[in-house]
Amino acid sequence: MLDDVVLKVIREILHWLNTNYHIMLYKRRGKINGSFVDYAMALAYENEYVAHCRRSKSGQGEVILETIDGNVYVRSNYKGTYTIALLDAYHAEHYQEPIVKATYEELSQNDKEVTYYVVDKGAQGLYLNIETEIKADPKEKDAQYYITGYIESVLVEKQKKLASTFRKYKEVIPCSTYDSLNKK
Repeated sequence: MLDDVVLKVIREILHWLNTNYHIMLYKRRGKINGSFVDYAMALAYENEYVAHCRRSKSGQGEVILETIDGNVYVRSNYKGTYTIALLDAYHAEHYQEPIVKATYEELSQNDKEVTYYVVDKGAQGLYLNIETEIKADPKEKDAQYYITGYIESVLVEKQKKLASTFRKYKEVIPCSTYDSLNKK
C-alpha cells in the first residue's frame, strides 16, 4: 500500500519534470529558431494536448494540436511565415452540399482575413476548415502566446460565424425531403 503511494508520487514527479523540460526546450527552440511550430509543441506540453509533429531542426514543419476547441494546425509556409488553421471547424452531410456551397461563397467573399476550405471525407461527410496566417514575428517577446490568441480571437470566432451562416442557409435551402417536410 505504502509502496503504491510512493511509486505514484515518483511517477508524478517524473511526469512533471519531463513536461517542464519539454516546455522549456520548445520555448527556447521557438525563440532561437523563430518558429511558431516549436511554440506549438511547447503549448502542447504545457496544456497536455495530444500533438502530431513533423519538424526540421530549424523549426520548420507542421504540428496538429488536439485542443478543446478542435484540431489546430500550425505550419511553416512557402512565404517564410506561419499558417494556423482550425481543422474540421464545421461538419455537414453530403446532401447539404448546396448549403455548404452557399456558406462557403458568402464567407469567402466577405471575409478576407481568413480562408475557408471544404474537405470531402467520403462517408464521413463534408468538413469546413478555417485558415489564416500568423501575422507576428516569432522572435518577439511572449510570441509563444500568439497561437492561443489566434485560436481564441480569430479561429473560434470565425467558427461561430461559420455555424451561424450555415444555419441561416439551412433555413432557406431545403436539401432533402426531410428538410422540406419540417418547413411545413
